[in-house]
Amino acid sequence: MDFEFKLSDYDYNKIIDLNTSFTIDTSAFRTINQLCKESQRFTRMIGIVGETGFGKSTSLEYYANQNDNVYYLNVETSMSAKVFLQALLEVLGFKNIHNEKNSYNLTRSIVYFLKNTPGKHLIILDECGKLSNNVLLHMHDIRNAISNVAGVIFSGPHYFHKKLIDETKYDVKGMPEFSSRISNWIFLDNPSYHEKIAYCSARGVINQDVLKHICRHREYTNFRSLSSLLDEIGLHVLRGSSS
Repeated sequence: MDFEFKLSDYDYNKIIDLNTSFTIDTSAFRTINQLCKESQRFTRMIGIVGETGFGKSTSLEYYANQNDNVYYLNVETSMSAKVFLQALLEVLGFKNIHNEKNSYNLTRSIVYFLKNTPGKHLIILDECGKLSNNVLLHMHDIRNAISNVAGVIFSGPHYFHKKLIDETKYDVKGMPEFSSRISNWIFLDNPSYHEKIAYCSARGVINQDVLKHICRHREYTNFRSLSSLLDEIGLHVLRGSSS
């Protein structure tokens, strides 16, 4: 912290709640919710691009929790195609209908579930910068089979989009076909000054001068960096309370 700390500048109960969870009505939140609605209703495949701390995951999880037939999966770096497909099946709440657990049968099980469950569905894949090309090709197969019953959201940082553009340009196996299935790419902006003010206020900063100082600081450009700062302040308060 590069400013003087005063306990009176903060709401004590809010600033020490390091596990708090809430949503802010930001431009990114509204955009993502609208895109999810469109993707689910019209079974479109859409790419959402934004850096860490833009509010992508919070907004996507909010939509998944508030709507039926929506399946959210946070991609992990260590996921092979088989592990990814098993994780997606678990998110769907369905089991492999075949005896052998190979990627082909897991794909068939995912398609079977989505095509035989009433309603329009939406698969949300977050942190897609971690997806391997092999996983993307499996998603291409799934998309071809469910295009009339389910939309798909791919969310990731700019390098995920750039990778697809570059690999499509250089005709990397399967990438031109996969990229052609994405209806639209949406690029999110940094949180605005007023959105950062709203976030910090919700986290317990009550002094207006402190709010302005934090939200104008070039180091705190997104919600992730603000969260780290406010966690640090909360821990400082807790240490002082226990001493």
